[in-house]
Amino acid sequence: MPTNDVHVEIAGLALTLELRDLGFDGFGLVASKPFWRGMTHRFTFRSASGLQVTLVAKAVHCYALPEDGDRKFVTGWEFMAGSAERTAAAIGQLFAAANDAPSPLPAA
Repeated sequence: MPTNDVHVEIAGLALTLELRDLGFDGFGLVASKPFWRGMTHRFTFRSASGLQVTLVAKAVHCYALPEDGDRKFVTGWEFMAGSAERTAAAIGQLFAAANDAPSPLPAA
């Protein structure tokens, strides 16, 4: 899925997150702080076309990127079981909204 067309945030945390990938089972993101395996958060995903979806996910792995300067961490998140049908429908809507969103114009 074109993740540049989807923005993600965690309620209550003022943190810049970069969505790396998104699928029906979970997603990966880059943040300036690590997340511990097993912790859960409520994530809000917004498509460029304005669709907003909030889902709960659990951290399944986290590692530091080997970069100079500010430390960044990649965390893999798994959507919580128990609402699989709702989650699949919401992710399907995000995919459809991202595919329908107009492509950004190149800079002049």
